[in-house]
This record gives sequence, structure tokens and C-alpha cells, in this order.
Amino acid sequence: MDKNRIAYEFLMTGDHDKIIYGALKKLSILKGDDRFDDFVQEAWLFFPELYDRFPGNPEAEQKRALAYFYNAYIGGS
Repeated sequence: MDKNRIAYEFLMTGDHDKIIYGALKKLSILKGDDRFDDFVQEAWLFFPELYDRFPGNPEAEQKRALAYFYNAYIGGS
């Protein structure tokens, strides 16, 4: 299966996509910001790379993986 597809399926599972919106909020990029939609798209495009860099199995370690992805988006990883 395509690596990007696996990553996007993970991101679309449950409320996993909230890491993107949470990270943008942490960076003070809110819905009223003219750049908001662009940043959301960039975050989605960047996600497969983050998924691939995760040191482990994101499916088996979802809580740790989500924390890793969130921190990567806000510049902590």
C-alpha cells in the first residue's frame, strides 16, 4: 500500500486530525487568520513525512505518535 495513503488514513482516523488544528492554535494561527487554510493544507502535505520519521509503529503507539506529530508541528522535534 502507498506510504502516503497509510499516513493519511492514520490522520483521518477518529480525531487524529485535531493535532493539526491544535498545533496551529498553539502557533496563534486561528481560523480568522488569512493564512489559516494555507497552513492547514501545508500541515496535511507534511504529515506523511512526519509519519515516516516516527521512531516506531504509529498504529501500535498512537498516543506517543500523536504527541510526536504535534510537537513536530510546533517545532519541538
